[in-house]
Amino acid sequence: MLAGFGVAAGMVYRAGVRELLPMINRLGWNLGWLWLYFFIPITCAGMAWRAFFAYPQSYSVIKVVMASWVGLACNWLLPVAQVGGELAKARLLSTPSEDIEPWAAVVLDKTFQLITQCLFALIGVVLLLAFYFDQAALEWSLAGIVFLALLATGFWRLQRRGLMRLGKSLMDKVFKGQDETSQRQLAAAMDQRIQGMYHQPRRMILASLWRMGFRFGMAGEVYLIMGWLGHPVGYLEAIVLESLGQTVRMAAFMVPAGLGVQELTLTLLGSALGIPPIASLSLSMGKRLRELVVGLPVLMGWLIWWRPR
Repeated sequence: MLAGFGVAAGMVYRAGVRELLPMINRLGWNLGWLWLYFFIPITCAGMAWRAFFAYPQSYSVIKVVMASWVGLACNWLLPVAQVGGELAKARLLSTPSEDIEPWAAVVLDKTFQLITQCLFALIGVVLLLAFYFDQAALEWSLAGIVFLALLATGFWRLQRRGLMRLGKSLMDKVFKGQDETSQRQLAAAMDQRIQGMYHQPRRMILASLWRMGFRFGMAGEVYLIMGWLGHPVGYLEAIVLESLGQTVRMAAFMVPAGLGVQELTLTLLGSALGIPPIASLSLSMGKRLRELVVGLPVLMGWLIWWRPR
């Protein structure tokens, strides 16, 4: 974390704080519009998760979207390696300790998060090559794609072998108060539920479409921020910045909040697209401000509501 913070701080210092602050100030009250706009990708993320529920009608859209919002906020603002937010959102919906649906669905959702990010990144690579060939940006992006693809493959193979049975220690923490036999039965039921979903292509396609909607919605955020910063880009360029920037950040999941990684990647991609480094850094700062504005209120509300329970 300290290394990432040092990289980010060094890049800001090198670019010039006096030049960076006026650009960020241009966002101003536009962050309020960005807060409203973000309900679009948040809803898409929630619906992607909900598509994996066996009986989605048992879980209202509002509750699923709110739980997804909490999960996103945890992954943005807490050092949870992009996984803690998934556990938080599942726990919010699984009121009875025997309710396996949110937990099974969250495993599937995380798998397809990785798969769709790889697909989205490949679109970004094609667009990057169409705009301008930059070897460093291409190699950086491809390394992230390969790593995420390997991660998704390994995660899928674990599911095929019985992920919850193998992760019995996690089951002990999730389903407290259950005896040994009950835990084994719950683990077997969850594994069966997860593996059964892979035989429902319509559900997988629906979830993938919603998740891609989330990703294209996030590219819209880049498009808006760059316009407000006074360095407008086309939507296709926004896709390049979001798809490849987020791919590298996800690949560096052990770095809290992708500190330094996001700044370095967006600057590199921006240079390949002819965007000044100061504008690319401002974009990264704008995205982090959005994470605070959108994520902090719901995260604080979750902590206040959850702690007494």
